[in-house]
Amino acid sequence: MGWTSKIYTAVDHNEFAKNNICISDFIEHEISSHKYLVLKAAMFSDSEQHELYLKMQNDETKEKFVLVVLICIREGEIYWKEIEESMGPSYYKCPIDWFEDYEPKGEYAANWRKECLRSHGVRT
Repeated sequence: MGWTSKIYTAVDHNEFAKNNICISDFIEHEISSHKYLVLKAAMFSDSEQHELYLKMQNDETKEKFVLVVLICIREGEIYWKEIEESMGPSYYKCPIDWFEDYEPKGEYAANWRKECLRSHGVRT
């Protein structure tokens, strides 16, 4: 579960968060595949990193899940790390209405959802 990186000079870290075209391009070229559809996206940013939340669907099985992608842009490179909800990410800003139409896959996903709900002020 390491970080992936490549040369990236389109925009700097702060500009990336403001630029929907850069975010869409990143999703299209680095995350999307023939097997998975991105249903929804939400991003939260600070000066250190971006937290990109993607509601995904397996095109074949129709199974849904959330993918958390941490993104950091420094010194002409973009770094990202993908964490699927069943891995129990330690990031909890995911929009909670995304959970309404499917069940969590396993204990880590269920616990992660509880933490997301708590972070949004919902008692579980």
